[in-house]
Amino acid sequence: MKLAQQLQASDVGTGTLEALAEAVDLLCRAYPVVPAGTLRDRTRKRLAQINRLITGRLTLDQHRDLLVITGWLTAPCVPNS
Repeated sequence: MKLAQQLQASDVGTGTLEALAEAVDLLCRAYPVVPAGTLRDRTRKRLAQINRLITGRLTLDQHRDLLVITGWLTAPCVPNS
């Protein structure tokens, strides 16, 4: 019982993960029109935010979601054709 409670303990709300996912989506959409330096700075800011979150208490699902978001931030965005 105690282990189950620990697995569900989290310092991160679902709104935070949704906001990060939305920020990544916006960065990908901005890729073709925003200067590279600006995108780099925005991406670094988000990665720093994720780094702070990932060192805290997370559920397994939240940890997975943060890893997926990090993957999208570190992969080059391909504009939709």
